[in-house]
Amino acid sequence: MTTAQPQRPDLARELIARAQASATHRTQRVRNQLDAVQLGQGRHADHANTKVLRRTLAEHNWPLHARQRTVHA
Repeated sequence: MTTAQPQRPDLARELIARAQASATHRTQRVRNQLDAVQLGQGRHADHANTKVLRRTLAEHNWPLHARQRTVHA
């Protein structure tokens, strides 16, 4: 399987970094290694990541995103 080079390497790096940070947090959460403050910070990060992903999908006219918006509208 061959993977294509990203058209926007900066965007790819940002999304990958956010996914990696989220995975690390999720692992710690599952293992009950977080206190209340860290749980709150994780929820805030999840919210911020959601906003970034929604904005990115809208800005780049991601086909699936556009279809889901019309179905749910």
